[in-house]
Formats: sequence, C-alpha cells, structure tokens
Amino acid sequence: MDDGTILDAIVAALQTAAEYDKNDQVAPAVVLWTDKAREWEPVLSSLRGRLPLLTLGSYAPDSLQGPAIWLRCALAGVVDGLHFADGRTPVIYLPGIGREDLKSVADLDPSFQPFAELQYRGVFWKHPNGRDWTIVGFLRNKEKGLGLAVNENAATLAAVRRALAVLLLERVPDLLDRELDATDFDALLQPDSTRSLLQWLDDPAAFRQAQSQVQWAAFLSTCQKEWGVDPETAGELSVAEQLGGRKGAWAKVWERFAEAPEKYPGVPERLRAAKPQVLMPEHPDSWPQVNEDAEADVSDALGGLGHAQPDEARAKLVELERVHGVRRGWLWGCMGKAPLAYALEHLVALAEVTEESWKAGAVADIVGQHAASGWRADDAMLKALAAVDRAEDIEAVKAAADVLYRVWLEQGAKALQAAAGAEDWPAGFDSAAVPLGTCVLFSDGLRYDLGERLSGLLGGLGCECEIAADLSALPPITSTAKPAVSPVARELGSGPDFDPVPIGGSSKLTAELLRKLIREAGWQVLEPAEGGDPSGRAWTELGDIDEFGHSHGWKLARAVDGELREIAQRVEWLLKYGWQRVVVVTDHGWLLVPGGLTKVELPEHLAEKRKGRCARVKGTSSVDYQTLPWRFDPAVRVAFAPGISTFVAGQEYDHGGLSPQECVVPRLTVTREGGPASAAVEIESVTWAGMRCRVQAKDAPAGLRLDLRTKAGDAGSTLLASPQTFEGGTASALVEDDEQTGRAALVVLIEEAGAVIKQAPTVVGGDA
Repeated sequence: MDDGTILDAIVAALQTAAEYDKNDQVAPAVVLWTDKAREWEPVLSSLRGRLPLLTLGSYAPDSLQGPAIWLRCALAGVVDGLHFADGRTPVIYLPGIGREDLKSVADLDPSFQPFAELQYRGVFWKHPNGRDWTIVGFLRNKEKGLGLAVNENAATLAAVRRALAVLLLERVPDLLDRELDATDFDALLQPDSTRSLLQWLDDPAAFRQAQSQVQWAAFLSTCQKEWGVDPETAGELSVAEQLGGRKGAWAKVWERFAEAPEKYPGVPERLRAAKPQVLMPEHPDSWPQVNEDAEADVSDALGGLGHAQPDEARAKLVELERVHGVRRGWLWGCMGKAPLAYALEHLVALAEVTEESWKAGAVADIVGQHAASGWRADDAMLKALAAVDRAEDIEAVKAAADVLYRVWLEQGAKALQAAAGAEDWPAGFDSAAVPLGTCVLFSDGLRYDLGERLSGLLGGLGCECEIAADLSALPPITSTAKPAVSPVARELGSGPDFDPVPIGGSSKLTAELLRKLIREAGWQVLEPAEGGDPSGRAWTELGDIDEFGHSHGWKLARAVDGELREIAQRVEWLLKYGWQRVVVVTDHGWLLVPGGLTKVELPEHLAEKRKGRCARVKGTSSVDYQTLPWRFDPAVRVAFAPGISTFVAGQEYDHGGLSPQECVVPRLTVTREGGPASAAVEIESVTWAGMRCRVQAKDAPAGLRLDLRTKAGDAGSTLLASPQTFEGGTASALVEDDEQTGRAALVVLIEEAGAVIKQAPTVVGGDA
C-alpha cells in the first residue's frame, strides 16, 4: 500500500476490509462504507472501474447508483448487465449514513430498511476506533491508514478537502517523514504543468480518471499552449518522442523528469516504445534501449578479454572507458541501469595500478610500495565486482579483471616471499604500549585497502585519522595474528596448531580466554555498546569481514562498505563518549581471486596443521616450500604456499600466506577533529553541600556543561533536571531526589557539541 498513490491505498484498504478467515467464516456479502459527513463523495469518480462499487442514492444505474431495494437486487445478481464475476466483494458507499445509524433498524428511514440487514451479512470499512473513516483519519492512522503526520486543525481539514482530487495521485512515500499542514495541501492546487504532463505520461488512464472535466480541459489547454501538443489526440507515444527529442521547451520537461525519474516509473517504457527509427538519434541518452545495447556490448567485450594478454586487456579497457564512461552521467546510469559503465571506471583503475611492476627489495620496501599505491588495485577490484549484479555481468567483470589482477598478485607475493626469506620478519604493532585514554578497536580481516576506505569515512564524520602500514604476525591467520596484536602478546607462548597458550599455562587460547587475560592486564574489555572509562585503556572488537569472506567469497565485495560504516560509527561514538583516541587494528588481510587460487600439493603426513595458504610442518619433515618461524615459537616451522597458490582446492578467498594483501595491514589512529578536547580540561575538585554538587574545572572552554550520571555515555541516566553550564570554571547542580543519597555516580563534563570529555566518580551527597 505504501509504495503507490493515496488512491491506490484507498482501493487496497477497501479490498482488505473484505478479507476473512476461510477456516471458520463465510465470505462477507458486501463491504459497507458509511460516510455520515459525505467527505468521500469526491473520491467516487476516481474509484469507478477499480472496485465493484455501488452507491446508495437516486436511481442512476449507469453510475451503479440506486435506492436500497435496487442495491439488494444488484447484490442478488438480478439486475441485468450487472455482475461481480471477478470474485471481488462488492462495496456499497452510503453517503449521509453513519455506522451508528444502522444499529437501530426501527428508527431507520423506511426507504433504507431493506438495506439494514446487510450489516449482519457484510463487513464495515471502519476506523480501528469503530467510527466512520474520515479523510484525515485515513491519512493519519498508522494501523489501518497511511500513518502520515497530518495536522488536525480546521484549516488543514479544509485544505485536504479542496485538494482531494490532486491529493489522490500523490505517492505515499513522498508524503512520509514530514509534518503536513494546510500549506502543503494548498500547494498541490497550484498549477504545475510540467509535473502534470509527466504524471499523465506515466499513467494516462489513471491521470485522466483522477481529473474533473474542468481540470482535464485546463490540462489540455496548457499542453497546447506550452508544448504545442494535445495529449488526447496525439497519444502518449508521440508525446514521449517529443520528450526524448528534448527540443525547445521539451528540454525543460526532460530536466524535470531526470531530476526525479522514480516519481514517473511508467515514462521509461513510453520512451522505449517511442524511440525514433534512426541509426543515431540526436540524444542517445534519452532512450533506455540505447543504454541497454551499450551494456550488452561492454559485457561481450569484457568477457572476451579472458584469454587476452595484460597489455592488450589494458588497451581495450581504456577504449571501452572512452566510449562508455560518459554513460555514468546519463539518466540511466544515475538510476543504476548502467552497472558495467561504473565497473569500467574501476577496471581502468585496476589496469593503471597493475601496470606498475613490483620492485624487488627488503620487506620494508614492499610494504611501502603497497601502502603508497598497491592497495589501490585491491580496492579497484572490489569496487568493480560490487558494481554489477547480473550473473553474466559478474562473469564478464571477473574475466577482465583476472587477466590483470592474477598476474600482478603473483608478482607481489613472490616479491614479498623473496624478501622474507632474506631477513628476519619485522615485529608488528605492540598495542600494550598505547597511552592512557586509548581504546583499541580490533576488526578481523581489515585489509589495507579497506583501512584506506575506513579512513575516508572517518574523515567525513569529522575525525582526524592517521593510517600506518604494519605487518601481520606469521602466519597471517586469526589464531596467531589476533593474539599478536593484543595487549597481552608478550604473555603468550608456544601451543598446538597455530594457537598460542599463556606462558606457564597449557590452555589453548580461546576468544574468551584472550579477553580474560586482557582484563587481568588492567585493560577494560568493552562490549559493542559499552563506553567504559575513557581515562584508562580499553580493548573492543567489531566486524565480520573475514567471516563473510570465508562464507561468501567474492560477494564480500558487496558487503564491505556496510561493515566499514558500522566500524566508523563505533569509532565516532567512542570519541564522542570521551576517549582521547581510538586505534583501529587488525590481524591480517586476505587474497580474493574470483577465478580461484591454484592448488599445489603438500602431503598431509608432512604437516601437523594444514590450511589453505600455510601449514605447520611436522617435526623435522622436509617440505618443498618456503618455511619461516612461527610467531609464538621460532622452533616451529611454517610452510607457505608459493605465489598465490593454495594447499586446499576450491579456494576463492583465503589468507595465511606471504603476500602484500595478506601481510600488510592498516593501523588507524583516530582523534576528534582539532585534537582531543579533553586534553586541556581538568576536574580540579568535586564537593557536596547536602544534595548540591559543586565542581571546579581547570581551562573550561565556552559552553562546557556539568551533568551527574550513573552511566557516563548515557544521557538518560542523568540524576539532574538538566545539565548546568560552567561559569568562571565553576558549575553547581542540585540532585532533587533525596532517595539518590549515597548512590555511586559520575561527574560528567560535556562540551558544547554534546560529547563527554571528562568524567570522575563521586557519591551523591558526598562520601559518608
């Protein structure tokens, strides 16, 4: 109901009134529509033809109107030419009669009495409160109506009645989420000829049906005056051809349509049918099939690159972008109808980045190259995949991307593997060394390119973000690399498989045990909705990127933006809560190769634990692959699959090997724009005189306010009637509820923007 017009909603509501439980009820004979105030009479003409609608009144069978006895005959099926064979329940509109009037049959006008018993065999279309529907009531009611925010004053009611004929054609979504009053409804009556023309072209029959004779005549006259066309005689295809031609005054009509094409969903099909039969129309972007044919051409061209050489593929992509990139600015592109035109933009970026070869050198050199530019290829690959939905388009993008991306990935992996074999693996980030006032947010599988995207999101939220490139622990899998970046990494040692154990202990490190160790180290461990104490240090976790990749493969490309938005919002919230900084860390990156990783053989008897990209070598067994020490026990050798191959068949998404994508990870240090506001402010003293608290603050900025809360980040936990403003570095506040005496609370300082920047514990009324 809410996706169409108000007229659609009225039709649907009247039809819904006839629904019944077939298991224990018989079908109602009729839907009775009572209208004591006759508010709905102007709507009837628009409903004719859409409902089996009868009206009580003087005898006018051509309008399906008649007295009560005639209506009884119509329902009984004995009126010639009048049948309800489509199975829909008839609706009888009763102007001037309210539902209450029918309750007392004895007092009913004798001419209506033959009609009264239908209330027992039929159902009423009525407001949930049992009364007759009014127009404003239907617009406002959330349960059975439209749930619109319509004012109930007399001026608004009068305006609704005046504008009813036009209001019926308004789409319900366009009226949601705003207050509607007389001004809004009166505005519907103002002449908007372009809108009317587009509404007619969208659905000529419905538009004509909704117009009075006066309105229709005015519409035709306006069209002839402004555009030199008579819609009634020319027809919609001729008008659509004029619209697509965009000559003279029609250019403005096209602009209006292009501003909000979703309001006129039928117009694209009119344009499709009206396309001129010429090889090259003047405005090719007017006609949807031109765009569709171009999309098909791109799909064929991309699919054909599957066996091309990289340089050949790059040249072809540049040419395709030259021809088709313009379609991203077409109306159809803005409507999401040109996904391959958008994918091309990212494929060309992939071609540009992968044209630069990986340079041999030390591990640090490769890390630097990846952080400077290499990540852009990974980013472009994901964005190209995310741009398309149809199976054939997905396969075309995969084919084109694989030609460039696979070779480049292989080169980068081999470069890092050669460097790693020539030097010790550098140490990663030590989160235990972060200063007080820091919350470390861990997100599993936050690859470096996603870290760059996250940095952009945080900047848009008003945060300052510094991004650094770290190295994952080896092997780059969660069971090893997550503990290695935790605050208790120094307290862990060798364990089974790739799982460390606490030094001096024997229990395998589970997620819960890791959290326990972090707490014991003096850190707070925050759940997703908790804020903690910003004066200390905290560890929190968020994100399912790695889990989604393992479960859904390449479809991760579509999900990452949602995951990143959630992380950015959490970081923003923590900073507003009062943390001086949030450091976002991760355990590892990953490879995503839509064509799948190539399998190589590693006999199971040579490995204690074998994963796709790495394996723990058994004892002194000899393997044919590169080995490096395990992060938590240098005596344990880890074998790595060469290049971007895998020990396990069928892998499209995986990690654990030696490649820039898996091993180079982002570390984001995030503060509020302009630096942490809490740095300069200090709570000097908190004193109580009875139930009044007096707080002295050093370097209090303008607009600083005092609140007393049981939970620092929850404004709803306040113990005050309202926060109090500091004046001259001092603020005082009264706790009015005597029952709060002796309760533990927090003195909270709130900056002008609303963020908590300092807090201190206290006891209401002072310490006993």
